[in-house]
Amino acid sequence: MHRMLFIYSLLLLSAPGHAAFFISPSGSDLSGTGTISQPWFSLSKAVEAANPGDTIYLRGGTYQYDATVSIEKKGTAALPFSVLAYHDEKPVLDFSEWKPEDEDERGAARGIKLTGEYWYFRGIEICNAPDNGVKCEGAHNTFDLCVFHHNGDSGLQIGLNKEDYDSNPDPDHIAAYNRVINCDSHRNADPATEYENADGFACKLYAGKDNSFYGCRAWENCDDGWDCFQTNHQITIENCWTWHNGDPSMWGLESFNGDGNGYKLGGDDEPCPILVKNCVAFDIHWGAMSAFTYNNNAMPVTLLNCIAWDCSRDFNMQDLAHVLKNCVAFNSTRLAPKDLSETAVQVNNSWNISGITASADDFISLDVALARAPRNVDGSLPDNGFARLKAGSDLIDKGMDIGLPYVGTAPDLGAYEYGLTSRAAFYSPSWIDLSSASDHRIRAGMFDLSGRAARSGIVAASSGLLITRRFDGIRQPGTTSLIKINKRMGNDPAN
Repeated sequence: MHRMLFIYSLLLLSAPGHAAFFISPSGSDLSGTGTISQPWFSLSKAVEAANPGDTIYLRGGTYQYDATVSIEKKGTAALPFSVLAYHDEKPVLDFSEWKPEDEDERGAARGIKLTGEYWYFRGIEICNAPDNGVKCEGAHNTFDLCVFHHNGDSGLQIGLNKEDYDSNPDPDHIAAYNRVINCDSHRNADPATEYENADGFACKLYAGKDNSFYGCRAWENCDDGWDCFQTNHQITIENCWTWHNGDPSMWGLESFNGDGNGYKLGGDDEPCPILVKNCVAFDIHWGAMSAFTYNNNAMPVTLLNCIAWDCSRDFNMQDLAHVLKNCVAFNSTRLAPKDLSETAVQVNNSWNISGITASADDFISLDVALARAPRNVDGSLPDNGFARLKAGSDLIDKGMDIGLPYVGTAPDLGAYEYGLTSRAAFYSPSWIDLSSASDHRIRAGMFDLSGRAARSGIVAASSGLLITRRFDGIRQPGTTSLIKINKRMGNDPAN
């Protein structure tokens, strides 16, 4: 867990030289001005007003929308757009009042359709859209601490469609380089298309280059937890959990067309390089019934330190030389290596190391209530013992070194290293709130407790101005950082 200590009372976020706009469930697009005291109502109104570098704040409460929020504008790496929950408030974009008249309209009725670039979304809940909660066809976008649920197709989908495309015409700029961090997606279902398409997260149908998921959870979706069907470019899924997808009884049915996989890693004989590491799947018993499946990917899939239990099939990796290292499987109907190809590269997995037997007794807890538990304060997955090895497990120190952090004589098997405080490779950006009561300049810096500078910057302020600074994620697990704020008053040369 990354901890931060703050000096000064931090009040608001807004970048110097750029605008901050506010929307609220009680705001008005007609009489509002987009300020904190007179907010607008619609996100579309704020998007229309925003320029690269600007920030849109969503006040807490439920926004009842009945049309897609279309976002086409392009920011840059230096000047991204930001769409943020205001402080710790909980904004919910609810599309339940939207009732499309026919299937053609419903199939295009996304909550948000994003074709723009460099948009950063944080802390927003999106639910009850007739189709996708979010359809992302843009590039270099980030979804952080967002929740997608009860939508009429996949909660968050990155990619195009098979009606208009048979490949991605510009994989560097279309549906490319998007990051999904610490997000949840659950109970998405598509009755209009016989419950066969709604996944928790989808990166499919000709998504572009280098999309990634980190620290996410997907559960109780009618199709798959993750769906990477019919695409060709690198996808990375890391430190994610999924369970109980494809169960028709959740929608009052005896059967339907949902596949119910945990991680569907390919499809339609398209070659797609996919890396999955430190991921968890359990309670997968419906539809295609596989925790991890290559799904006819024409390129080998790589699985590192993954774990599956209580599934019909745990690792369904056939036909190709898929790579499985430091993985664990137990208590499933068809245990690995039953559904692995003869050419699969299997190294230091629970089923091919003599003298060990993986079981629930190796773990502190496998209770689904702990998997559903609230996230840690920093947004990471709950650190409550779920899927963590207990002292004395014979899975400790039985792995091979694959470049991930470990303690002891060798890496452990499974998703989490015993005795390691955190395996996190990424921390979300930290947003610092400042306000100025008088004219001065402010220097804001981030330091670890040894005094070593991690990030710093100078921002100008005038009386009453509200200021934002963003500090990018620190890749140092288990560290504590100090935010040090110094100011220079008027002509005072002191920093």
